[in-house]
Order: sequence, then structure tokens, then C-alpha cells
Amino acid sequence: AHLTIGLLGDLVNDPSHAAIAILPLFCGIAGLTVPTIVAIHAVVSERESRTFELLIALPVRVGWVLQAKLLTIVGLAITVCGGFLALSGIELLAFGIATPLEVLALILELFAAIAAGSAGALLVGFHSHDFRTAQNVSGAVIAPMVLLSVAVSMLVGGGAVRPLALALLFGCFAAGFAAHAARQTTFEKLLR
Repeated sequence: AHLTIGLLGDLVNDPSHAAIAILPLFCGIAGLTVPTIVAIHAVVSERESRTFELLIALPVRVGWVLQAKLLTIVGLAITVCGGFLALSGIELLAFGIATPLEVLALILELFAAIAAGSAGALLVGFHSHDFRTAQNVSGAVIAPMVLLSVAVSMLVGGGAVRPLALALLFGCFAAGFAAHAARQTTFEKLLR
């Protein structure tokens, strides 16, 4: 009897495709953690050095500050994680382990994970008073996403379906965090 469900089923039924079976899980975790580390450091260190106070003297909207921070964080995360995924994708395609559709699904998943990690970390960073608190709370924000991505990976079949399901999960988290950040973030909260 062959196991046919999710990640374990893929590994048991076709061990030669272990890389493409496991990569969506690692891609999601990397997409969540890299922007989180950068965002927490960027936001909290600015608060501790009091450079946010300089922004009040300028005619700058909170939305512009959020957009600039988000673009910087996402750009760095795409450079780091996207570079590694590009190399992995080329290798998987060259050796015939993955199809172009599977590699595209991985890219979509990575972008969704980066969006979720960035939005969640910005939200935590803007509401945390110090670096240690921000790190601890961001772990509490990322952990459920990682656990849910493991659960989805264990339940959802392989191919392009697993990374697409994870992309949907991360996209929902990103939308929720972004909506909450847009409603809750003000200059007054940034200065606390």
C-alpha cells in the first residue's frame, strides 16, 4: 500500500523528486523569516535612534513611510531569497526534476511568503517598544504561519498544487496584516 497524501506520500511514492516535494516548505519558511529579520531591525532601530521624530517635521504621510519601508524590505528579501530560488529553479529544470509550472508556482509562493513576512513584521515592529520585544512577538506571529504551512504541505498533493496552496495561505496572511497595519499605524504609535 502506497501513501498518497501530501508531502510524505510524495516522498514515499517518488523519492527521486524529493527536492521539488520539500522545496515549497523551505521556500515559504525563508520567505517568512528573511523579511521579518530585516523589518524588525529597520523599524525598531529607527525608533530607538529616534529618527522617526525627524519624519514628523517633514510633510510625509504615514502611508509613504510604510510604503518605503515595505519596498526596501521586500526588495532585499526578493534579492536574497529570489536569487537562491532562481538558482534552484534552473537546476531543477535542467535535471528534469521540476516542470516550468512547478517552478513558477514556487516563485508565486515565495512572493506571497515575502509579502506575509514583511507585512507581519512591519506590524509587529511598529507596535513594539524595543528590539527584544519585537523579536519575541515576531516569532509568535511567524510560528503559526510556519505550522500552518507544514500542515498544508502534509495534506496537499505535490506538483504545482502544494506551492499554490501555500501561496494562497501566505497571501491571506499578508492581506490581513496589511489591512490591520493600514488601520492601526499612525505617527503617534511610531513614536512610542
